[in-house]
Amino acid sequence: MNGNIIKISHFPKGTPKDTVLTKTRTVLDNICRSCTVEEDITSGNYTLDAEFLVDSGGLWNELVEESILKCQLDYGTEIFVIKKVKKQSRYITVAAVQMTIHACNTLWLEDVRPTNTNGQGALSHMLTNAIGKKKEIVLQSNISVMNTAYYQRKRLQEALFSADNSFVDRWGGEVLRRGYTLSINDRIGMDRKVVIRRGKNLTGFEGTTDLDQLCTMAKGVGFDGITHEGYVMSPLAEQYDQYYPREFKYDDVKVKTENDTEGYDTLEEAQAELIRRVNLEYTKNHVDELRAEYNLSFIPLSMTEEYKHLASETIYLGDTVKIQETLLGIDLKVRVISRKYDVMKQKPLSMTLSNIPIEEKRTTVSDSAIIKQLKDQIKQNNNSVAEYVQSMINSGSTNSYVLYRQNEILAMDSKDINSAINVVRLNKHGLGFSNTGYYGEYTYGFTIDGVLNASLIRTGILTAILIQSVSGDCSINLETGEVNFNKGSIKGPGIDISLNNGYVRTFATIAGEIFEVMLSQGGVKSNHSLSVKAQEKMNLESSGNWLYLLCQEGANSAKWSNILMSKDNIIISADGGSSGKVLINGKNGVEINGREITSTLNNIETVMLRSEGIIW
Repeated sequence: MNGNIIKISHFPKGTPKDTVLTKTRTVLDNICRSCTVEEDITSGNYTLDAEFLVDSGGLWNELVEESILKCQLDYGTEIFVIKKVKKQSRYITVAAVQMTIHACNTLWLEDVRPTNTNGQGALSHMLTNAIGKKKEIVLQSNISVMNTAYYQRKRLQEALFSADNSFVDRWGGEVLRRGYTLSINDRIGMDRKVVIRRGKNLTGFEGTTDLDQLCTMAKGVGFDGITHEGYVMSPLAEQYDQYYPREFKYDDVKVKTENDTEGYDTLEEAQAELIRRVNLEYTKNHVDELRAEYNLSFIPLSMTEEYKHLASETIYLGDTVKIQETLLGIDLKVRVISRKYDVMKQKPLSMTLSNIPIEEKRTTVSDSAIIKQLKDQIKQNNNSVAEYVQSMINSGSTNSYVLYRQNEILAMDSKDINSAINVVRLNKHGLGFSNTGYYGEYTYGFTIDGVLNASLIRTGILTAILIQSVSGDCSINLETGEVNFNKGSIKGPGIDISLNNGYVRTFATIAGEIFEVMLSQGGVKSNHSLSVKAQEKMNLESSGNWLYLLCQEGANSAKWSNILMSKDNIIISADGGSSGKVLINGKNGVEINGREITSTLNNIETVMLRSEGIIW
């Protein structure tokens, strides 16, 4: 069946919704090397990563930002919008987000105030009053809770997931994205009666359990310290080697007094309510069950006889799965919180299962221990750079959110991965920094193999021996003081030194005109007058007996003048043309061979030789 279906196809940006859902435009199956999609219930994120061949037919040229990909999954077709494209010589990689994420990031709420309404009413009000070029998405919710929220100058994506009074904060809910429909319901998924047993050395099954939050023996405490006798025991208490005690506070449980008419009439009634509340902690919140998280790899599991059926099992996001902890004799019900699917192979790759409440896993951390540790380290270094870094860290600790995902840690300026602008991303390959969002360019960072990419490095003391280019053509040896530049050039506002051709060029722009002098192996050239100045004396040396200076109107011109200087004589001639003449002016006259020639131009301070031609 897989051979007959279209796994991935492409539509140009702006293609109408009806066309995308009902038609097929450009099939990319033949040039797609890999394509995986991953959705996460805790963040509401749904992404696609794919790699395509640069084909001779030019299909790859259509893969541009904002264009649309339609993929076949096990539950039907899914729609993604390309956010990032990276082109190489033979391959092109794309990153895309599910259609509703893209749409919500393009819709703007100027001043929208859903008031005293349920989930559906709030979503409808927000979408109706959103400003945008097109509204093709559908927002729906089954949440009955009545609430109110105000949104001013926010993207719809922010208002739903990351604003201080976001929809998920006020109304709650879990996110499911399918096609052009975004659902935020009180719960998604269902119990499909799938059972997985932990087995020793079972390939493709990895579980992590945590006793820290476990409670099997509890006491309820109400207002003003009222409590009940004894402890409320969990039905599972005897299945553990030890009891795990805990206290739960319910300040709204109180007994009426002369000054307070709210509460229960008698202490016994209040105590009964406390016991009822504690029992709910067991039956509803499952505090007597291990907090656990499991990672399933479906490719290895398909090779085992016991679990080969799971490779084709239809387990979707939010579904409930039973885990049998055989060592403890406990059956845990966990949920699918993230899911990765291989579009080209048409099978699931992996899933993450957890019984930690979605609300807890969604919680982000502000001013984390990592940031605090950085602050402490910076304080030990009392220099301007340290002060600058500390100021940046201090300012970043406000409205800074740390998100722990299955494969990476993110530090962002938003709770929502899809609306964040400034992102720090840490995974097994390194540390990256982006100021264009999670799907933007990570222009700075460190990679696991030791590569540092940075446009600016500020430091107080940098200790090193050798600074060298990748090719080795340029290097600075700080140990020996040797600087080598084998090629290239050194340029400044008024100088250009070519390391390839061996020339030195100085220049200045005056009144829009460039005045320049060039020193090369062929000599010294200037496009205007050439003036040489010295503080005391200047020595001009020549390999022969004469120093020769030629002024010529053009390279082939017959009009020229020259000066020949030796230790005994100076010869000045202007015999290159009939109009040539020699002009010598001195303030106090000129003496030649002991004979004085008087000058009448006593105001001339210097002697200048000027030519509009070429001097060398």
